[in-house]
Amino acid sequence: MSDSSDIESLPHSSGIQNQRGFNKLKQVLSQVIPKRNTKSFDLDSTDAILVLLFTAIGMLTRVFRVQAPNTVVFDEVHFGNFTNWYLRGQYFHDIHPPLAKLIMASVASFAGYKGDYSFEKLNGQKYPSMTYVALRLTPIFFGAACVPMAYLAARAMNCGHFTSFGAATCIACELTYIIEARHILTDSILHFFSMLSILSIYIHDRYENWVSFLFMCTSLGLVASCKYTSGGIVLLAIAKQFLLKDDIEFKIIRTVIIVYTVAFVHFAIFAIHLSSLPYYPENPNVLIPKCINESLIDKMNPDWELRNKAKPMIFRIISLILYMQFSNFNVGYGHPYASKWYQWPLFTGRWVLFWTENGKHLICMGNVLIWWPVFGSIIGSLIAKFFNTLDAEGLDMLLGYLFSFLPFALIPRDCFLYHYAIPLMFGIYELVILIERQFSPAFTGFLLTLICFLAIFGFFLWCPWVYALTTPDFEFMVWNNKWRY
Repeated sequence: MSDSSDIESLPHSSGIQNQRGFNKLKQVLSQVIPKRNTKSFDLDSTDAILVLLFTAIGMLTRVFRVQAPNTVVFDEVHFGNFTNWYLRGQYFHDIHPPLAKLIMASVASFAGYKGDYSFEKLNGQKYPSMTYVALRLTPIFFGAACVPMAYLAARAMNCGHFTSFGAATCIACELTYIIEARHILTDSILHFFSMLSILSIYIHDRYENWVSFLFMCTSLGLVASCKYTSGGIVLLAIAKQFLLKDDIEFKIIRTVIIVYTVAFVHFAIFAIHLSSLPYYPENPNVLIPKCINESLIDKMNPDWELRNKAKPMIFRIISLILYMQFSNFNVGYGHPYASKWYQWPLFTGRWVLFWTENGKHLICMGNVLIWWPVFGSIIGSLIAKFFNTLDAEGLDMLLGYLFSFLPFALIPRDCFLYHYAIPLMFGIYELVILIERQFSPAFTGFLLTLICFLAIFGFFLWCPWVYALTTPDFEFMVWNNKWRY
């Protein structure tokens, strides 16, 4: 009788233990992701109108004259070849992670492109068909999406409507972002995921739960899978964990979760990359890590059993990442358009000439009427921090700028002004935040209006170099002779 009673009580006891275990887990998770009194991310009808407006502005500024020029320009030859090799399944080597290239190749495949452009033979020559326009539309879409996302990120940082308007206007009118989004290049995809990561950090600030935290971690993994120059954003997300006022063990747990999620996403993207390229490269002189070379097969006589016997994927991925870093630091020196990292904030180095013909130019340069105020805001934020008047978001943007910018001082290879793109994002946010929170409302309105005017004026002044238009007064537009080679 007692045995029967004990048996009947087992399910009840098990249920109680499960409930206690669940409550304990819930308690631990609530401590790892603490609830704080933060301002909710509430949007209104004004936000909806401005998001639609900036979506249209972002698309128009990027898609205008997308067909011009109708020749292969600058690095289109490289990224066009990458797309071809993905579609053919032929292995290739690049110094950057593969996500952006995978996206471009996938969209090209869905659009019906068969990889039939010989970009090396077309270098500097006219495209044989209008298919190149479709290839350029992918980076245009991602570049255009950065503009409304910049507005939303500023709003998530507790910025007002006009302050967020100023940030989005600067992003919309920044020449570097525009010209890199208008061609078969991957930088605009990097910019998109950089914006998404910054937005995700502040969505998590507004809504602190596991969903927003994992969204942030995943976004960081995606941007790290585009280029390692985005590492400053990951460092900012980690630094923010240690700025929270809670126990050190929970800060460490959150940091470990961030690192592991970024690594997981990163390795997953590399696994897709290597799985998409089973065949030997088109160029037999391409240097390939031994463990990857052993996994490749002849496209004309494929031996899939040989590929199945290759070393584990994780080993190949680690070998490839290490090999990429070695190649990156030995990529080259003495390029005519290279510039030093300390020349970027005031744009005292060289621009990058993409293309020129019959008095028309494509020049990758910065809108100095944005860059100069941004540099001033960085100096101002350092002063504000010294006097302890810099608020949380201002400190975040200052850290993001420094984390993204200063590592370039350690890079021995050639660098170019477009490497300043991510620090510039943080600088633009720092500029508008500093104006909003360090001055009176009336003076804030005046300064933001001035910043918007300068950004728009600079855009119209130098936009002929973005859209391959004739420039009748070239010398007037060259404000610093150090810009040109």
